Amino acid sequence: MSIPSSNNAMPSSAQSKKRKRRRQAKAPISARLFLDEHVKGDVGIISEDLAKDLFLAQSGVSVETVQHIAISPWGPSKAIEDSTWTVVPVRSSSTLSHSTIQFSPDSPTLQAFAEGLQRVAPSKLSSSRTGIEVRALDIVPLPLETIFVTIEGESAKRLENGEGTFHGEHPQMNGQSKVKGGTRPEDKLTKAIRGRL
Repeated sequence: MSIPSSNNAMPSSAQSKKRKRRRQAKAPISARLFLDEHVKGDVGIISEDLAKDLFLAQSGVSVETVQHIAISPWGPSKAIEDSTWTVVPVRSSSTLSHSTIQFSPDSPTLQAFAEGLQRVAPSKLSSSRTGIEVRALDIVPLPLETIFVTIEGESAKRLENGEGTFHGEHPQMNGQSKVKGGTRPEDKLTKAIRGRL
């Protein structure tokens, strides 16, 4: 008499659901990041071979389709958990050379990557002409429905008292705002938070 294994005892629909829930963990792929002034906007460009390696499951993805990847400065540690990753939007291009990622040097999406690179290897920032060695992973971005913001109490009080200025507003003089119509402290705080997000 044989006892069925746990895999055989599970109905096939339950097995397929379990497989669909978890993405297969892949090792990061090595690439070179170049900062190119000809690239405009926040979306980077990756070479076609890199796109195929990263997005194996998504065959036939259009060149104009924006995907997301995570990049990290190359380091001796191969562990994904030991690295600081930056999520960036990219699209593929057949004109780039093998294993290449290009971004605009002014792209705000690379700010966190630049800060991480500054901590890990400050000398690599100057080698952007020859390319910065990075590791790349494909990711699935999660949509945010709610954003929670924490503000220091002292900063909020200074803002409410008109000490901080945002978007060219002038501080109050003798209790009256120089801006036409004046604004309430709550409006200033709301406007400041929205401006920073």
